[in-house]
Amino acid sequence: MEKYLYKTTLRKENCTNVWFFFPGPESFAMSSLGYLWLFKELDEQSNIDAERIYADTVTTRLMRNSIDVIGISMSFDMDFLEILKFMEHNGYKFKSCERDEEDPLIYAGGPVITSNPEPYKQILDFMIIGDGEGINTTVINIIGELKRKNEPKNKILKELSKLEGVYVPIVQNKVVKRTQKLSQCIYTPIISKKAFFPDTFILEVERGCANRCGFCMASYLNLPVRFADYNEIISLLDLGLTKTNKLALLGAQVTAHPKFSDICKYIEKKIDNGENIQMGISSLRI
Repeated sequence: MEKYLYKTTLRKENCTNVWFFFPGPESFAMSSLGYLWLFKELDEQSNIDAERIYADTVTTRLMRNSIDVIGISMSFDMDFLEILKFMEHNGYKFKSCERDEEDPLIYAGGPVITSNPEPYKQILDFMIIGDGEGINTTVINIIGELKRKNEPKNKILKELSKLEGVYVPIVQNKVVKRTQKLSQCIYTPIISKKAFFPDTFILEVERGCANRCGFCMASYLNLPVRFADYNEIISLLDLGLTKTNKLALLGAQVTAHPKFSDICKYIEKKIDNGENIQMGISSLRI
């Protein structure tokens, strides 16, 4: 059912146990590039045991009472309804101040949180503002290390508040949005038949949009505009084609990539040579 494009690692003893929650059905989660990429980063750590959880998950591999951290990816405003259902189902108090020391720390990131974290400050212990690559793994490693030392939640949260892009409501720290260079091209790390776009290899060729249309949140949230390296894009397209014939180029302004024509010509040449390739583009400016 699932094809992994990376190597998982053997877990050490006393791992930090994580439920990585997507507040929507599994099919949506398995087509969410950001959610899957951040899970991949966790899954590659030998000291972190992360499990993907969805709104339609029935049973879990990790038991509730063993969970140290719950991470949530928020892409849409109405996701909070599924988040509250998830918390109620697992017996977690809605307000962070009412949860016990034994309860896991609950945090979120994603477009909704970056655009306006304030509606969720009584629910979440902390939030990641901006790009989540790297920092997502860092916060979980810090939590795991301090929990093993039996440090209280307040101390853990104060340590997290020192990190760029981490907003901790009880500390009320000043937060600067994290902006990553596209030094590494983000792609679908797990190809699944259950995904909304089944068996599709999605590749982020650029991030952000220079047009800055007034109605478009994706444009402003992801400024400045950044382009992935052409050679890495080509290398990863070849990797994806070892697992599937369905490709998709992702970005708010895909055709603005300086090598967009060359990328298309590369794929076209493969098709001319007899390869059966289906390609989609996330957005196209007329």
